[in-house]
Amino acid sequence: MHIEADRELAETARAQHGIFTSQQAVDAGHPKWRIEYRRKCGMWVRLHPNVYAHASTPSTWHRDQMAAVMWAQPAASSARAAAFLHGLPGFDDPPLEILTSCRKIVPRCGVTVHHTARLPQDQTLRVLNIPCTSVERTVLDLCGTVGRRQGAIALDHTLQYGMSTLGSYDFCLFLTARRGRNGCGVLRDLVHERAALSEFPNTPLETVVFEMIAGSTLPAPQCQVPIHDERGAFVARPDFLYPQEKIIIEGHSRLWHTGFELERRDRARFKRLASLGYQTIYVTWADATSSSSLTLMTIERALRDRGWIPSAGGQEVAEIC
Repeated sequence: MHIEADRELAETARAQHGIFTSQQAVDAGHPKWRIEYRRKCGMWVRLHPNVYAHASTPSTWHRDQMAAVMWAQPAASSARAAAFLHGLPGFDDPPLEILTSCRKIVPRCGVTVHHTARLPQDQTLRVLNIPCTSVERTVLDLCGTVGRRQGAIALDHTLQYGMSTLGSYDFCLFLTARRGRNGCGVLRDLVHERAALSEFPNTPLETVVFEMIAGSTLPAPQCQVPIHDERGAFVARPDFLYPQEKIIIEGHSRLWHTGFELERRDRARFKRLASLGYQTIYVTWADATSSSSLTLMTIERALRDRGWIPSAGGQEVAEIC
């Protein structure tokens, strides 16, 4: 009876954010004529060819993203949509975006479609039961679609919170990289820059500051290195440190540095570090982006004043006194 078919199909749809395919309806016991009849009567809504939802199902981003993936099989959520599902920063309002190996699929109904020659099984998984590219493949795709800055922020977030490792990114590049593929060169450079770090930037601002310095001729600073006083007591854990020159680079955001108590704490910390011979340079988001040249000049001047001499090859040389 169609009541049993409805019950089975409802269970299927419930696990798929309210959507189902025509084949799933047939498997549940609905003949094809009933599918078309219910669509014409308005009981079922066709979201994509062969992809439906009950008319009473609320329209949500997750429902529409799931529908797009089911329509374009074999496919997975990718790039900005996958970044949102993985909880990466900066992708709170993503478009519907998929990656498919089916060349017949073209963009439609607000769905951004990316094509790939192959989508390895170990580069896909399910997040909230929605097929999605892996963390590594997601960051790779971001590097090719939204650019280096957001790709770097996403990469550092996954490294900082244990979602992936540099080795996993290397393996992803091994499986995926080919001449002309967008994002591979960018991700390879980002991984190479972080190979020398024992810790990774904690916040998007720290990533932007690190990228600013890494893209210049200045030496790479150490990241998240604790500083202790002469008695071994902990003093601070700055964002970036040049230990030999005693230069500290701190990302300065309104969120963590605005307010009476926070400003009082920063002043006390600054004085304590200064008493130990450290110079602190605060860098805001604007300093690291629109005013990056001036900020790099400030850092370089401070390094030179503390004895750093750039070599002809662009690597630092410590002055011997």
